[in-house]
Amino acid sequence: MVADSCIKFYNVILSSVGFLFLFTAFQTSGLLQPTSLSSYFSKDCNASHPLHYADKIGYYNYFIIYGMLAISNWVAAPIVALLTPKWSMVIGAAAYWYAILLPGMSCLSILC
Repeated sequence: MVADSCIKFYNVILSSVGFLFLFTAFQTSGLLQPTSLSSYFSKDCNASHPLHYADKIGYYNYFIIYGMLAISNWVAAPIVALLTPKWSMVIGAAAYWYAILLPGMSCLSILC
């Protein structure tokens, strides 16, 4: 009984550290995006680019990501209740693999 609770606690700690690293990397890349885009569009050769106002695009990116996260969290609970957790995870994993592999496949088709 004690060993089972220790394993569960270890799993919680491991998941917490994983999410800590994931969101730290996400925040870092999100904070670098406005800086890199504004420096790119501030160069003389790119001043006539249609997106020369992109100094705030990183903030818009955050707005879209967190807005979609909030909406999907509100919608996810009824879907999981309807499909059961097992099938929700299967469908979610399939959609994730599709989203990850699709851009890679399009890059490979360009090379061929």
